Amino acid sequence: MDDRNFVFPFRVAFGPDGIMAVADWTVDTVSVFDADGTLAYQLGSEEGRGRGEFNQPAGVAFGPGGIMAVADANNHRIQVFHPNGTFDFQI
Repeated sequence: MDDRNFVFPFRVAFGPDGIMAVADWTVDTVSVFDADGTLAYQLGSEEGRGRGEFNQPAGVAFGPGGIMAVADANNHRIQVFHPNGTFDFQI
């Protein structure tokens, strides 16, 4: 998937320094872009249950210090990531 072509972009969130995260429901990814629109990193790739994998990400939000939370709908969990995209924890 090209970094600017989405299948079903379901939620968008803006974080510190103008970064933007897009949760794409159909392809089970979250793409994070720098303020200039460059893809910084992408989490997920296809439906999965592991850390950093999603089954229909239904929401995304940024918290203090740029941490990012993703509502992983069909895995019934929230995954939390550090500002660089590394997995932190899930609830």
